[in-house]
Amino acid sequence: MPPRTIHAYLNGTGVEVMAASDNVVRGGLTVKAIDLNLFLEIADLSAQNLESYLIAPEKLVNGKSWSAPELKLLQLPLSDNPQPHQITTESIAFVWGGQAMLSGQSGESSITIGGDLGAIIPVGQFEYRGTGSLWLASQG
Repeated sequence: MPPRTIHAYLNGTGVEVMAASDNVVRGGLTVKAIDLNLFLEIADLSAQNLESYLIAPEKLVNGKSWSAPELKLLQLPLSDNPQPHQITTESIAFVWGGQAMLSGQSGESSITIGGDLGAIIPVGQFEYRGTGSLWLASQG
């Protein structure tokens, strides 16, 4: 979504991954503090075509990928069989619907993530296995 765009999650579960920003302004729907004057000054309240915000996934051999100018999101299905994966930029990893074990290139380190625990994955190759789906967010 572009800057100044108001958005909300009305039901279900949402994961919000943002590009670097130091200017989040709250608009309501929660009990958190709202700076109404600042909000009205900067918010774009014009009607928007929601379809223009949708990004179709690219189907990969093992998973799906979404790309935006500032962000790349990758979804990898998990199974009991360890799968190798190479990343070229540091990534944030989280799991949806289960747990994942991530292991370094030569098995020297590993971490189990899931629920409210994620990890930052350095550039290089790692292996993953588990249940649910592994998500990797990185710079676009």
